[in-house]
Amino acid sequence: MDRLHELISAKLRAAPALERAPQEAESGQEGPSERTRPRLVDSLEDAAEHDPAFAEALDGTARELQTALAAASGGVSASGDGQAIGGSVGIRADRGSAAALRMRPEQG
Repeated sequence: MDRLHELISAKLRAAPALERAPQEAESGQEGPSERTRPRLVDSLEDAAEHDPAFAEALDGTARELQTALAAASGGVSASGDGQAIGGSVGIRADRGSAAALRMRPEQG
């Protein structure tokens, strides 16, 4: 995480939104404000579009972070409406009942 922060901070050091984000965090906000977040995204996208080496470094660092986070969580992850379970799962049904982790009507 530190490497990603250092990479972005070095590239966007003059971006006002990058200065505001830590101030907002220190004030107790859970994340960037509705104004700051899109400005940060725009600044990052602009920097990546105009600097292919930065874009490559950003992508590589983000992938490394995702891999490390997945390993730290036991390699369990899910996205969308998926479900992730670490460890063993046992599902049983008896006497004519149905059991499943998730049941959906058949798509037809």
